[in-house]
Amino acid sequence: MWYVIQTMAGREEAVRNEASLLIPEADFKVIYRTGKYNCKGKWISKKKIMFAGYIFAVTDDIEAVIRNIGKITDYAKPVRLSDDYLPISYEEQKFLESLIGDDETVDESIGIIEGDEIIVKEGPLKGLESRIIRVDRHKRLAYIELNMCDRKVEAQLCLNVLEKRPAD
Repeated sequence: MWYVIQTMAGREEAVRNEASLLIPEADFKVIYRTGKYNCKGKWISKKKIMFAGYIFAVTDDIEAVIRNIGKITDYAKPVRLSDDYLPISYEEQKFLESLIGDDETVDESIGIIEGDEIIVKEGPLKGLESRIIRVDRHKRLAYIELNMCDRKVEAQLCLNVLEKRPAD
């Protein structure tokens, strides 16, 4: 099961590395997204953290994580609902697994817009157009909504829209 661990933005890798050493009962993931970003007028390929301030603990023994997470020097705290530490839903876990590759990275998708409809031609968002809630063509981002621990979370994925066509 995947549990959400909150940490400070920018410290995700450090927390993951330290947690991996202290808590061998769990596998820790930091999910990245890759895409092209405009930097001083030039488009460069870059890798960014998809969920800033969060990592995922993949474990069936959340109690071991809870017992040892306080030993980490950086801020790290499992997300909980009232008194329970809840994993993300099975559906959301499978959705995230379908997006990420072996290197825990969501690659850029490529698509077009026909009228008001987004059509993804290639990439991890292909066939998942219904999950896209909005697109920022200038920043080359698609926004999707996930339900994590009974909270709605908006995530940004890279989507390069090649063209916009009028509806037929």
